[in-house]
Amino acid sequence: MSYSEAYNIYTTWSNSVSTPGQQKGGKEKKQKMPSKKQVIAIRPDEKTYKKIKIICEEENRPMANLGETLFKNYIKKYEQENGEIKID
Repeated sequence: MSYSEAYNIYTTWSNSVSTPGQQKGGKEKKQKMPSKKQVIAIRPDEKTYKKIKIICEEENRPMANLGETLFKNYIKKYEQENGEIKID
């Protein structure tokens, strides 16, 4: 086996093995900062979920972002009708 053949085998193998901090192909994993935002879980029926998914794809936004926007808009409307909500 020639050096170049051995090198090709090694690089193929090393690109298929993940090491800490790496993904397959030798790409570095992006470290995400932990979010300080609260988590709200919702369980929509299948029809509603599919429609929300389509809206998010058309607007090129994640579902979490759409949910946050909807909540903020609802709170704004609620406060216009009922006054500002006081929080600690």
